[in-house]
Amino acid sequence: MQSRKALAAFVLLGELALAACPTAVLAQGKSILVVGQTGPLDTLDPLHADVSRTDNLNSGLYNTLITYDQDGRVVPQLASEWTLSPDVTSIDFTLRTDVKFHDGSPLTADDVVYTLERTKRLGQGVSSMLGNYKSATAIDAHHVRVDMTAPSTLMLGALTKIYILNSKLVQQNVGSDDGQAWLHSNEAGSGAYRFEVAQPDTTNVRMALFDDYWAPEAGRADIIIVKRMDGSATQSSALRAGSIDVATEISPRDVLSFQDQAGFTVARGKSSGGTYVYFNVDHGPTANVDLRRALQYAYDYQGDIDHIQVGSGSLTDGPLPPSTACRPTGETAKQDIAKAKELLAASGFQNLQLTMTYDPSFATMNAQAVLLQSNLRDIGIDLTLKPTTFPEYLAMLKSPETLPEMALVIDYTQYPDPGTMLSVNYTTAAIKQGASKTAYSNSEVDSLIAGAITNPDPEVRCDMYTKAQEHIRDDALSINLSYSSPPIVSGPKVGGIAYDIVHGPIDLSDLRLASN
Repeated sequence: MQSRKALAAFVLLGELALAACPTAVLAQGKSILVVGQTGPLDTLDPLHADVSRTDNLNSGLYNTLITYDQDGRVVPQLASEWTLSPDVTSIDFTLRTDVKFHDGSPLTADDVVYTLERTKRLGQGVSSMLGNYKSATAIDAHHVRVDMTAPSTLMLGALTKIYILNSKLVQQNVGSDDGQAWLHSNEAGSGAYRFEVAQPDTTNVRMALFDDYWAPEAGRADIIIVKRMDGSATQSSALRAGSIDVATEISPRDVLSFQDQAGFTVARGKSSGGTYVYFNVDHGPTANVDLRRALQYAYDYQGDIDHIQVGSGSLTDGPLPPSTACRPTGETAKQDIAKAKELLAASGFQNLQLTMTYDPSFATMNAQAVLLQSNLRDIGIDLTLKPTTFPEYLAMLKSPETLPEMALVIDYTQYPDPGTMLSVNYTTAAIKQGASKTAYSNSEVDSLIAGAITNPDPEVRCDMYTKAQEHIRDDALSINLSYSSPPIVSGPKVGGIAYDIVHGPIDLSDLRLASN
């Protein structure tokens, strides 16, 4: 409580200071980029980097051992090399020797061990991604081994979400809660930026370029300010006025006004998710594959993109979003009413009534549900829409008997490894765990996914994942309505911008000033 009161007092003082002095004066002539962000910042503790606002800020302040490039390949960050053991139960990492934390202390294997053990111990936030984590061991100052409870290549992807802490600094401020109170409003990172002030506030978080950053690049701003600015209209106005340089939360319709306007850039990255209608394939009418295929052909995909997504989405071509690696080549989804009617006749169903759950709190989802209802009416199917909260939907996953006939869901992957979505949505094990959205059980698909997850060879792994997706596609387990492609809009001070597939919407360390 005292920590939060102190933070609140700091917030008030910070806001008064910012109100009294223009940003340019505060920066004393240094280059500045201001990023608009929606919503309050609950904590800066990297333990909670599963929340996008925390993750976004941490991307400038911290580093991970490894990360993904924009093609979904694992690439180095703090670790220069890594090797999976032949049985895929451990990973050996070699650390860079030129990394310094913001207090000047060098990165060592002890920092990696401390970070992973703290994450496991606290059991919150990103710890959910370390399901197979067993322990970490410092072999020497620059080598660390991560052991797993079972073979799993998914650990590589999970580690792209674990920001490494300066263990000595956190332990100096550990308190009685493993440093949570201190890290709530302080940082212990090695990233391209450090806090310019001792504590951030939840309205304006200001960070300054770290002079001893291990990966210096020309063009980074001296100062980045992440400013809370709720609502698309507010961010749009601020971007036009020049009071922010990057808008991360602009509605599709507002984005259109920037599309061809000189000085502004609209960037869309590879989508990490989308909206899907998952079928219960265990029992009931949707256990019939001809019916499922008929429903797929009935949907107006292009109408969704043009009138609901308004250009912020893209047509689907498979069960996994474009940011994931190892996706098979497939046909883009398209409506074919004649084909839908033909397949419906082949299914043997007449005067069919179906029910679909959906979350009415999302405007886009509301519109998609109504569109699908109208499309199915055109082929003689009566679709009842059942409003359902997300917690209610999760409870329905406990068994095939309670699984909805059809469920409209926003689904995404935390990182680009295809095994994350495949293992949760399309395996027999997921049914037993109460996580499957489809109740799909196919021994060949089970074998392919399990084989990929436990295979150290990336090419063999990729081939297995691709084959599994081909089976899933052929079995028509979902209507893949659209991939979401959230836009980012930047102003004339920004020299190019890209959506980050790991720490989206952007990685602050990748922001660059426009060249004059």
